[in-house]
Amino acid sequence: MPLRRDKPCSNAKRILQGEARRERKPAGDAKPDGNYRREPFRSTGLAGGCFHDAVNARGTAGREGWGRKTAWALGLVLLGLGLGEALVRLAGPRLLNGYRGIYFGGDTNSPVLFINDPWLHWRLRPGADVAFLHTRVQVNAGGLRGAAVHPARPPVLCVGGSTVFGWRVEEHEAFPAQLADLLNSAVGANRSWQVLNAGVPGYSSWQVRLYLPELLRRWRPRGLIVCVGNNECWPARRSDRERYQAARFRAPLAGLLQHSRLFLYLRDSWRLAPPAAFIAPALQGAEVRVGPAEFADNLNELVELAREQRVPLILAVPPANEQHPPQRLGFEPNLDRLQQQWAAIMPRVTQGDVAGALALCDRFLRAEPERFDLLWLRGMILTRSGRSAEGQALLDAAFERQAFPELCRPSYRQAIRACAAAQGVPCVDLYAVLLNAAGGGPATELFVDWCHPTPAGHALMARALRDAVRQLETAPAR
Repeated sequence: MPLRRDKPCSNAKRILQGEARRERKPAGDAKPDGNYRREPFRSTGLAGGCFHDAVNARGTAGREGWGRKTAWALGLVLLGLGLGEALVRLAGPRLLNGYRGIYFGGDTNSPVLFINDPWLHWRLRPGADVAFLHTRVQVNAGGLRGAAVHPARPPVLCVGGSTVFGWRVEEHEAFPAQLADLLNSAVGANRSWQVLNAGVPGYSSWQVRLYLPELLRRWRPRGLIVCVGNNECWPARRSDRERYQAARFRAPLAGLLQHSRLFLYLRDSWRLAPPAAFIAPALQGAEVRVGPAEFADNLNELVELAREQRVPLILAVPPANEQHPPQRLGFEPNLDRLQQQWAAIMPRVTQGDVAGALALCDRFLRAEPERFDLLWLRGMILTRSGRSAEGQALLDAAFERQAFPELCRPSYRQAIRACAAAQGVPCVDLYAVLLNAAGGGPATELFVDWCHPTPAGHALMARALRDAVRQLETAPAR
């Protein structure tokens, strides 16, 4: 019966079963032990073709089956993810991805106002409208505090931390809004200025350095005001630069996943423990967020970024209320002894016994010359007794000596002035403006705390910046 090509597998099976039992003993292949080498089977002709057709058909079918199963599985996974994404977008919570590394000001609405950012750590939530620290905070779609940006107006961009943002003041009371009012009243109806508030509470010069390229590309401002320095010396687990370098490989993936609301929902829902604290739990072993050398480097880089985009820049020295008691005294070692010494000095101060209070301060300082709090107290006694110049020098020395001040150190303020002089850019000393306005007396009308101005303080800052910004009118149109 002739072999049939339409049934290769059955014909090949019969032939192979017969030929596989045969052994050939060719001449010259005998071995010393009497055994013969078995020649491997080599199928030829129609039988070999049938055999290979069967094997190839079986392998091809297996691979095709595995491929189909994989494609089906992948399709089902993608379908499930798509349905989950659609469900979360339609019926899921609106406020996802809240930043919880810091509750700014201790306000429980902090995660409503701030969101996670893989590079900047946090930023304002676009579209937020929330009561924060007893003030209303509105964030536009561009992530800036304030109303929607008018595209036809030439903008001046203000970047920095909470001083620019307007900590515990309303939007119209912060100096960017007051500056816009002053500029528009001077310019008149022919030309209208717009000042954008890109301040984010807690931002250091390193974060502003990372944030600025995005702002310049998006808003293409006519002028730029940079006010940084009050957040550089927070006690942190590691510096801002080190945090950035540790996250630079996973940040791109995290940034991509943040576009998925399903991912954000699952991450927020399954988070069993709070995120690691950004601030060091103790002063021992902590380090400042931005050291002096890094601060100077950040300032120079900010100037260069503005120059690359041909944006005129103004460096502003941030305000600071050095008459406010130093922060984090409760974290200092030997707190009990500190409280006892203050309890001995303060009655003399309230009774007007300046000489007795100074004598006690000097005695305690001789025993512990590194005590910045006693140095600050001595400066305050001199300031309140009318010796403001001498007292101010001691206040500067006290905050320079403090390891982690929550305001701009005097050496950092000097670094801003030095950078402006070296780079040939304008510098507006807002610290000096508010200090001179206080006249050596209490600064309670100008500050709400250690570094954040009141509406009156913001008004002084806006007036000080107005003349410098007016000079930007001569800049060529872009």
